[in-house]
Amino acid sequence: MVKLCSKCFEIHMKGWRRKRACVICHQRLFECDEFFVPIIRDLNLKGYRTMYSCSGHIPLPVIFNFEHPQPLEEPEAWRCYIMFDHGVEIPVEPPAIFNFTRDAGLHNSQCSVERVILFPEGTNYQTVVGRIAGAWQDVMTWVDSLPDIREIKPVPRSETVRVKRNIRRSQAKQAASEYSKHIREMEARGAERNAGKRFRG
Repeated sequence: MVKLCSKCFEIHMKGWRRKRACVICHQRLFECDEFFVPIIRDLNLKGYRTMYSCSGHIPLPVIFNFEHPQPLEEPEAWRCYIMFDHGVEIPVEPPAIFNFTRDAGLHNSQCSVERVILFPEGTNYQTVVGRIAGAWQDVMTWVDSLPDIREIKPVPRSETVRVKRNIRRSQAKQAASEYSKHIREMEARGAERNAGKRFRG
């Protein structure tokens, strides 16, 4: 499990459990399965906002017997899915091997993509792992085929940092200019008061 920024979608891996905000834009982070990180990141950078997702879990018998693989003793099911935010329109539907739904809510529709694989009894672990990896690749291929619907392209990280520095410098110069102007006005008022006192005296 890793975390992604909800605004710039920077990936946070080291110490992700303790992190609450992005180190770049200081927005909140959300958890994402490792295998779905490039998929969820690309979807959001293209403008398809996601709400939650799951990359699926390899059947426990395969994990427990990985060093000494044995065929499945009973049927197993594997499932991955992506739920999109309300109002997100998907212009290119996924292949027929996916379950694609568009639920009409009270205000906006909500789309979801799901892939389910059933492994019958006796399936060997190479087949299980291979089909799951193939399903992830199918999702990535579909995501790559989606057009970019964002009007503004994401700004490179180096450019973002440079712009923020320039903004801070500009703000600092403006604050210094306003402070200097305030000091000059105070000095002018003081000089006027002193001149008035000398004239009255």
